[in-house]
Amino acid sequence: MNRWREVLFERIRRAHREGVSGREPATRFKVSRSTVKQALESPVPPKRKPLPPRPGVLEPVKGC
Repeated sequence: MNRWREVLFERIRRAHREGVSGREPATRFKVSRSTVKQALESPVPPKRKPLPPRPGVLEPVKGC
């Protein structure tokens, strides 16, 4: 898991414990308010969804 995201969630929770509320954590840490909400609801960040495989650039040419 991304360590920087765990650190970000901890910093958001710490700011909340210090009395910072509303939009300020989102502004301070340059994240969306939904990310702040996730940080306050869960001790660990959610895992990222894997991206579907993309076809290669030369895929159309390989068929010939």
